[in-house]
Amino acid sequence: MNVLIEAISEKGHEMIWFDQRKNLCEIDFDSPNLVGFIVNTTTDNFIKYFRLSEENHWIAILKKEGIFYDLNSKLSLPKKFYDKNEVLDYLEYIRNNNGHLFIVQTIKYD
Repeated sequence: MNVLIEAISEKGHEMIWFDQRKNLCEIDFDSPNLVGFIVNTTTDNFIKYFRLSEENHWIAILKKEGIFYDLNSKLSLPKKFYDKNEVLDYLEYIRNNNGHLFIVQTIKYD
């Protein structure tokens, strides 16, 4: 995780853990500083019908020109979210399934 934080920092961004107790509606999706999200989920590995293991999977959600894209490596192509509500539903699903959410935003210098 430290490597991920450092890589994001080198691009002029910061990764902020979003407290599970907070309401997702507190996120300012329209902020010009919002770059996107990093989510950490747990996935199961199967061979046929047998569960072999459980592992963490990292997913990036990118905001580009006001539109959000799911850059999950398990998808054949990036998935476009059609509106903020669809992003909120997806993030809520992740949280309800023991996932963790990080906000990626441009570092603000005062």
